Amino acid sequence: SANNGYFCHSQHRGINALRRKRAEPTAEIHPELARRKNILEGDWMLVRSRIGTIRMRAAFNDALAQDVVASDYGWWQPAPDLGLPGYLPDATRPVGASFNAIISERGRDPLSGSLALRSFAGDVERDESTAWQGWRSFVVAERHAECADVVGLTLRPVDGGSLPAFRPGQYV
Repeated sequence: SANNGYFCHSQHRGINALRRKRAEPTAEIHPELARRKNILEGDWMLVRSRIGTIRMRAAFNDALAQDVVASDYGWWQPAPDLGLPGYLPDATRPVGASFNAIISERGRDPLSGSLALRSFAGDVERDESTAWQGWRSFVVAERHAECADVVGLTLRPVDGGSLPAFRPGQYV
């Protein structure tokens, strides 16, 4: 784990000015490791350890060793004014983004009591539940007038597959 400098430990993700700088939980990965794992920059990826799994956005960093993934921690607070969610696991999102979910509390240093936050073994893979390559067909599921000159459309994939999390207008 690493502290990105925007937040104080695991706090303040609900503060708009800070959350704008880091809207989503992000893990840095070396581009070569990402290539081997078929992860594109910006993809959601699953970071796994023997303890659990979290879901983070991939950000490339070629300054990392090729076998290291570095992420910040503490992604449970939403930023409601920005329309950004918290990332605790729930019925709609069974995998959260809390780094604590993949680190053991048993391996504490006997002198300091600190955890192995910067040296825990794990693996990473592309989150296939939110990723696709190429084109997909969509149909209009709903159509509604926003005002006299604007029509809102709700689209759904013809194949019935899942869609990545998004913010309104992000892909338009």
